[in-house]
Amino acid sequence: MIRRKHCGEFLFKLRSIMRKLFLSVMALSLLFTACDSCDDDKVYTEAEKIEKDVNGEYLFTKALLGDLPVVEISYNSDNQISVVSSYNSDKYEQKLTGRVEKEYKDGKVNKITTRSIVEDYQGETKENVGSVLLSYDSKGNLIKIEEWEDEESDVSEYIQNAYNSKNLLIKSELYYLDKTESDDWQKENGYLKYEYNSDDLITNIIGVNSDDEETVLTDIKYDEKKNPVEIYKYNSPEYDWKINPVTGEQEKFVVEEGKLVSIVKIEYDYSMKNFLGHSIGLIFPELIQFNFKNAPKRITQTGTVVAGSITYSDFNEGGYPQSISFLGNSDDGETYSGEVNLEFIKKK
Repeated sequence: MIRRKHCGEFLFKLRSIMRKLFLSVMALSLLFTACDSCDDDKVYTEAEKIEKDVNGEYLFTKALLGDLPVVEISYNSDNQISVVSSYNSDKYEQKLTGRVEKEYKDGKVNKITTRSIVEDYQGETKENVGSVLLSYDSKGNLIKIEEWEDEESDVSEYIQNAYNSKNLLIKSELYYLDKTESDDWQKENGYLKYEYNSDDLITNIIGVNSDDEETVLTDIKYDEKKNPVEIYKYNSPEYDWKINPVTGEQEKFVVEEGKLVSIVKIEYDYSMKNFLGHSIGLIFPELIQFNFKNAPKRITQTGTVVAGSITYSDFNEGGYPQSISFLGNSDDGETYSGEVNLEFIKKK
């Protein structure tokens, strides 16, 4: 690994750290929380089902398009997720695209193994395997994240986290194994820091370089119910090349300055509780680390979905929607609609 010194490369690396931290580790360790209780044989009205709390005996186990799963979840005897399998499915075929296997120690995830299935242009498949080892302090805070390229390799880099007195994550630093120079661990020139609002909800993720210059990489807005309503991400500057008329040499110039852009906007149905914990990330990965208080009813996602409305129906006896319908428009103006069917199991 080459040490990054330039600002653009530094920010690229920091975004890479952030993605690993929030998507591949923290998100997966929180993914798919337990659902509602089914504590009696009462037949609930639709209104009563909507008002029921989401904190009981049901566990989300499968999301299907038609009869084919796109996500399938297995649990261990302690009701903790053991395997998450993802598929590329349509009405005609189904292909396994990835699998996440989680191992536990003292009730906490201590290893996550990811297996991704990729297909080349000749149709041949290859399995890429990677592992992440997690370490915690005495308060249960995640303090170290070690990434393995595969099960046979040495650790090539790790993330070291720091927390404040309220056990909120405030700093992440990256260390990498410099095999090209001293074959020793080196600290990346820069780090991530995190800022929170008065409700202890994260509002900003900031990249700090070796000159203590700060760049806001993520900015998050919330409503009065503590639901995230808009998320901004930093877009790096865009560059191009032109010939200097004096020297005759090519020179790089900025086409567009780096800036924060809105990537997701969310509207809520405040009469409904959030039924599915973090599993909204099945459809919108940027939202996977957030625990909504209410049920999203409309999501606008920059780059893929201009607007998507969400409707819940077919509630089971525990008050959970077994069908989620969506309607949206893509960036090219095409309108689409569909339905995801959900299956639940009771805790063991």
